[in-house]
Amino acid sequence: MKRSEVKKLDKEWSLKVRERYKFKCQVCGSVKHNNNAAHIIPKHANKELRHDVRNGICLCFRCHKVGPLAFHQNPLWFNKWMRRNKYKQWRWAMIASGITKAKEETNEMHS
Repeated sequence: MKRSEVKKLDKEWSLKVRERYKFKCQVCGSVKHNNNAAHIIPKHANKELRHDVRNGICLCFRCHKVGPLAFHQNPLWFNKWMRRNKYKQWRWAMIASGITKAKEETNEMHS
């Protein structure tokens, strides 16, 4: 796929994710048309989920990139927040990415 096609799909995905959440940051509640669509499972970690709307969440710039508890500044905190506040979506992402299955297999090996 050409880079221009990927960028077009990225823009479409971003708009769909932000519309899904009515442009409202899911962490702090701010509503802005330019809020970000963030990947729950990073696009570099799982290319198959890159354009899946279920793998997206709407965040303001601060909660996504720069705040002390921002996803990119503190991914462990964000993972815990997702698990606590968006459990169904978090669980779907863990299963879809294969993370949960891998952890369950590891736990079985150590039992």
